[in-house]
Formats: sequence, C-alpha cells, structure tokens
Amino acid sequence: EKISCPVPRGAGGSKVVAVTVGEVAASLIEALSYDAPAAALLSPTSPLTIYHGGDNVTLSGTAFGTSSASPEVRIGGAASEATAWVSWSSVHARGAGGVG
Repeated sequence: EKISCPVPRGAGGSKVVAVTVGEVAASLIEALSYDAPAAALLSPTSPLTIYHGGDNVTLSGTAFGTSSASPEVRIGGAASEATAWVSWSSVHARGAGGVG
C-alpha cells in the first residue's frame, strides 16, 4: 500500500515527512527538501539604471517560499532596509541607504 499527497510549496533544507494512522505514527527524517531560492530578474532594470540607497526593487525568480517566509535581500553586499515576500516567485526590497 502507499499514501500519496500533494506537496505544498515551501522553503528550506531537508524536511521530515510524518504520517499517523489511528494512534500509530511514523516519520522519515530528511525525506524531502526544497530547491534553494534562485533570483532571475531585478526590476526596474534597463541599460542605464543606476540604483541609489533607498530605491525599491523587485526580485523575480523561484522558490522564495511561502507567505510566512522572511526573505533577506542583499544589494551590493549590504542587507536591504526592508523586504516583503510577494509570492513564490517575487520579493520586494528597499536598498540600504548609502549603497550605490
């Protein structure tokens, strides 16, 4: 016999998979993991874009987690002043002042 279920989107390393039937429980440690986040596009962008500290940007990509995620974005090596998870494939960030 086997049990099948959809896997929700998520983030992070290895996860435990657990199943309970009646009062009997079983689990597998490190049974599945999620891909690391991957940024593919920064906007606004153009050949002449110059970013200044405090500018708002949107990162597009994949595997940015779920609404409970607390994304960390670094621009030019400096942590952004604010980030906001938008979706599985989008994160907003505001660059730190003085970085540019």
